[in-house]
Amino acid sequence: MTSAPPETASPDVQPPLLKGWWPLDPVLRRLALNTVLTRFGSGLLIAVNALYFSQVVGLGVTAVGYGLALSGVGSILAGVPTGRLCDRYGARHVYRLGYGWTGLGILSYLLVDSVPGFLVATTFTGIGWGSVHTANATWLAVIIPAHARTESRAYLRMLTNVCMAVGTTLGGVALHLDSAALFRGLIVVNAVSLLLAPVVLSGVPKERERAAAAAAEPVGPGETWKAVRDLPFFTLTVIMGVFAMQFTVIEAGLPLWMAAYTSAPTWVYAAAMVLNCVLVAVFQIPASRLSDDSRAAARVTRWAGFAMAVACALWALAAGAGVWAAAVFVLVGMLAQIATEVLQQGASWTLGYALADRRSQGVYQGVYSSGFSAATMLCPALFTGTVLAFGARGWLVLIALFLAAGLTAPAVVRWAERRGGEWRGEPA
Repeated sequence: MTSAPPETASPDVQPPLLKGWWPLDPVLRRLALNTVLTRFGSGLLIAVNALYFSQVVGLGVTAVGYGLALSGVGSILAGVPTGRLCDRYGARHVYRLGYGWTGLGILSYLLVDSVPGFLVATTFTGIGWGSVHTANATWLAVIIPAHARTESRAYLRMLTNVCMAVGTTLGGVALHLDSAALFRGLIVVNAVSLLLAPVVLSGVPKERERAAAAAAEPVGPGETWKAVRDLPFFTLTVIMGVFAMQFTVIEAGLPLWMAAYTSAPTWVYAAAMVLNCVLVAVFQIPASRLSDDSRAAARVTRWAGFAMAVACALWALAAGAGVWAAAVFVLVGMLAQIATEVLQQGASWTLGYALADRRSQGVYQGVYSSGFSAATMLCPALFTGTVLAFGARGWLVLIALFLAAGLTAPAVVRWAERRGGEWRGEPA
C-alpha cells in the first residue's frame, strides 16, 4: 500500500488578506489603522461643521452652502491632476501629502472670521480631500494584490462606516452641549488625526511598490492622459456617479422628504440610518465577493439599479400614507437602499480597476473619483428640483436614472472591453 503524496497549494491559489474581520496582511493592517484614526476624527467634525460656521463664526446659511459647494468643486478639480502626480512620483508620497494638506485645511477653520476666508478654507480643504481619495485608490492598485483589491476596499469601507458613525454620535453629544470651545476642540482633534496619517502610512511595507516599479510597463507620450479621452471609461464614471447620488439622497434628501411629505415619526429616520450603518458593516464584505470580475460586476450593477429603483418607489409611497404605513415604507425602502449600496460599491471597485489602464492608474482613478465628487455636489439641486418640488411624482426622475444606470452597465463594460487592449486591467 502506498501513501498519497502530500497535498500542496496550487500556485494559482492566492493567500487571503482577511480572516473574518481581522486583516492578515501587514499592509492592510496599517491601512486599517489609518482608516480608524482619520474616519473617526472626520465623524466628530461632520456633526458640528455647519453649525460651527453659522452659529460660532456667525456666517449666514447661504454662505455656508456656497462654501460646501466650493469644497465639492475643489475635490472635483483635484482628481485628475492628483492622479497624474501619483503616476509620476508615486501614490504613497501624494497620499501622505494629501492628508497633510487636508489636515492644515481643517485647522484653518479656526482662523475663519469672514465669508471670503471661509470660502478659501473650504476650497483648500476640498482640494485636499479630492487628492486623498484619488491617491488612495491609486495606491491600493499598487500595494494590494489584484485578487484582493475589491474585498480589501470593502473591508476599509466597513471600517469607515463604523468609525464615522461612532465619531458622528460623539459629535452629536458635543452638538447637544452647544459649546463653542468644544466645537473648536473637535476641529483640532480632526485636524490632528489627519496630520498623523502620514506618520501611520509611513509604516506600510514597500516591497510591493518595489516589485511594481520593477515590472512597470512603459507609457507612450500620447497615452499619459488617455483616461480623459477614454469614452467607455468616462461613461462608466457617469454611471457610477448616478449611483453615488444615493448617499446624498439618504443623508440629506430623505429627512427633508419625510418632514415635508410624510407623517412618519422623526425617530424613523434615525432608526433607518442605524439600520444602514449596521447592515452595511455586516454585508459589505460578503457582497463585494459577488463582483469577482468585470462581467460579474456589470451584472451586480444591474441588480443594484433595480434595488435602488425599488427604494425610491417605496419612499414615494410613504407620501399620504398613515403614520405606521409611512414608517414601514421608509424602513423597507432603506433595506432596498442597503442592498444597492453593498452591491454597487463592490462592483464599482472591481470595474474601476479592471477597465483602467494599469500603466496610468492614477489618472484613471482621478477621473473615477471626480465623477463621484461631481455627483455628490449636483445631487442636492437635482433632488430639490424634482422630489421636493413635485412630491411623489418627482421620485420618478430618480427611479428612471437609477434604472438607466443599472441597465446600461453591462453594455458599457462590453464596450470598454472591445475598445481596450492588453493595457486594460491586469496582465493575463
